[in-house]
Amino acid sequence: MRASQRTKSTLISQLRDILTSCWWLGVLLVLVPFGFVLNYTHVPRAAKFIANFGAIIPLAGIMS
Repeated sequence: MRASQRTKSTLISQLRDILTSCWWLGVLLVLVPFGFVLNYTHVPRAAKFIANFGAIIPLAGIMS
């Protein structure tokens, strides 16, 4: 492919492509940092567990 035929992709467009093509990766990208934030806040353990559990499910799908 020639350099003139390549389209310039930005970080935002790449993230948008990932989030629209793979819903589980979008969930993972949102819930993993959310789980880290909940670890340092004063929320019930159940909320931390649910957020981290929701992040693990897509990861298990990736690994299988």
